[in-house]
Amino acid sequence: GLDNPIARDLLRFARDDAFEWAVVVSTDVLLVSVIRYLQSHGRRIIHGCFPPVAADLSRECWASIDLSLTHPAPGPQS
Repeated sequence: GLDNPIARDLLRFARDDAFEWAVVVSTDVLLVSVIRYLQSHGRRIIHGCFPPVAADLSRECWASIDLSLTHPAPGPQS
């Protein structure tokens, strides 16, 4: 099974034909292969990001939205 809940949900919703595009806000570069697969099957994935964090994920996505323009980058958990 998939350990990543975002990947699991994206694949399940795509299988059920529940979306054409999705906005993913994550820094998990392990999603790259899932995003590549989904996009090869006609889905459009938009990365909500805080550049330069997870730049590989942003490059793989159809588009990206720089969230740092409207929100400060999240800091380390305390």
